[in-house]
Amino acid sequence: MRIKFFPCAAHCVFIAILCAFFALVACSNSESEFGSPSQPEIADTSATSDTAVRYKYLLMLDTIQSQEVFDSISYLLTEFELEFEANYEYLNLFYLFAHNDSLKPAGTNWYNPLGKRSDYLGKGTPLNRPDSVADTTTFINSPLATDIVYMYKSLNDKYALYIPPIEVAGNAGDSSDQKIDGNDIMDILNDHPINHDLGVNLMSVSYRENPAFVIAQVYIGSAAEKEGLQINDTIIEVNGGAVTSLKAFEAASQKDKISLKVIRDSKEKNFDIAIADYPQPIVTYKVVDSVAIIHIEKFDVQGAMGDSGTYGEFLRALKATEFAKSMVLDLRGNGGGNSIQCREVSSEFLEKGDTLYIDYTTLSDFAATLETNKQIVAGTPIINERVGKVKDKYTVILADSETASCAEITAMTLASNRQSVIIGQKTAGKASSFVSLPTYLSGFCQLTFSLIFDKNGKTYHMMGIEPDIALDDYEQMMDTALVIAKEAEMSRHAGYGTSFTDMFAPFKE
Repeated sequence: MRIKFFPCAAHCVFIAILCAFFALVACSNSESEFGSPSQPEIADTSATSDTAVRYKYLLMLDTIQSQEVFDSISYLLTEFELEFEANYEYLNLFYLFAHNDSLKPAGTNWYNPLGKRSDYLGKGTPLNRPDSVADTTTFINSPLATDIVYMYKSLNDKYALYIPPIEVAGNAGDSSDQKIDGNDIMDILNDHPINHDLGVNLMSVSYRENPAFVIAQVYIGSAAEKEGLQINDTIIEVNGGAVTSLKAFEAASQKDKISLKVIRDSKEKNFDIAIADYPQPIVTYKVVDSVAIIHIEKFDVQGAMGDSGTYGEFLRALKATEFAKSMVLDLRGNGGGNSIQCREVSSEFLEKGDTLYIDYTTLSDFAATLETNKQIVAGTPIINERVGKVKDKYTVILADSETASCAEITAMTLASNRQSVIIGQKTAGKASSFVSLPTYLSGFCQLTFSLIFDKNGKTYHMMGIEPDIALDDYEQMMDTALVIAKEAEMSRHAGYGTSFTDMFAPFKE
């Protein structure tokens, strides 16, 4: 389950406060109307190494206790040193395993604690860039950039990383440079894919002993929606010829135009449709033998319906399939995404007052963290505040080894509260969350700040969620899920994994 892209107001406040903090640090680097602050009186460390001399003020921060002295030293830091210090403080205050390993699963070499600044300064390996020696005036080529990268790598957490601000030369003949910074990277990660096809979800049927397709879903913003195709329309001809296979139909629907003959209310209707781009749907659905099949690709704040994201599309799917007696919730291939969207979707399966999960996070008391300048980690039960729309609908979950993060939270929530059966493969085992942030010099970093436990205080982190029925064939998974959903009798009996998943294989020493 990744808060990967500033999903809610609380986290926007989090970013705003940190940005304000760095702005104040920057302001302290210039003279006020009262003149420059006095330099601190600190004993000579007698260090002789090049690193100790080059970064003596940064290294002083490892030993000082007084806020007044800290502020005085901050004034003496260069812009590049402030970038290092900003990243160090991010980790110091908000990296979940920086100072405490009580939440760290036993037997893993992941999640090293944060050391002192002196453990990282001067330790980085030069970045692999052709111009890395030529121009040390840009941060990307400075030793401090490599030291920050080294600091994140030394944590042994592949979800903790740093990308320096990157200077990219402009096009030929263009003397201007383009700067790719942390905000640009986050925009790229937030980019929503675009489809170019008819825009329908189909089911294969037979019409007068000939192959045909029934439209189970019309995608928002697609050519199909604009031209008036509807759910339950039966397609009997494509471009003047008979319907053959779904693969052939998909190929035809990706051309510039497509002609269809459909049956609607026992009458034939013809459509000549110009294919156009549309936002790829996150949630797709159909109903087979009174069983709703709802597939969620990811949990995202931006979807085909706009700002309502995955949850908005999920509600639309529930409305379209409300007559179904049971449900198959397909989370295969879902790598997670936004935690708020995940929580909203999961809530629709629960009673009011149910505990979705327990969130151990460094953001449990953000104000106190800033006031004391100390990390605070606490577990917060997340309670469902409404009656779920499908709390009584029998639900089977499909999962595979790529079901991760927020998708696993949804599976775990239904399994622990509803005893929902899980079919497929053991999940990825990612119960941690990370926050992604632009840094002081507009670089980009992300760090683990949260770990999820179920309502009983247990976690699947690094070990995955075991299926009740283990299968590797994807068609067999769906066929089995449909049978169990129709019977609506089986309850969950499996638990969490007992060995590390591939996603959390040990780091090589």
